[in-house]
Amino acid sequence: DKVKDGSTKAVILESVVAECIYVLMKIYQVPRDRVVGSLVDILHYKGIANDDRKELVCALTLFADHGIDIVDCILCAKARSSDACLFSFDEELNKIAKHA
Repeated sequence: DKVKDGSTKAVILESVVAECIYVLMKIYQVPRDRVVGSLVDILHYKGIANDDRKELVCALTLFADHGIDIVDCILCAKARSSDACLFSFDEELNKIAKHA
């Protein structure tokens, strides 16, 4: 509750986001849309002090929309936010990165 109302600050690493997705979906069989919705809600708590909050929300949106690996989605979101090109041998990822 303290992070939610902003009285305590917290940072959520991208590796923690990826691990949460893995555990919730693979171990607990939580549906993708519910996992994404919950993580996006948490990232919008007043006490979340991530500098990369927008990139993580963008990555989660890509993850929900395209069903590709969350790490690839994070790469796309970070490339987009820094106006950089993403190069990959994964053609699906390249297509998504061009439109992300």
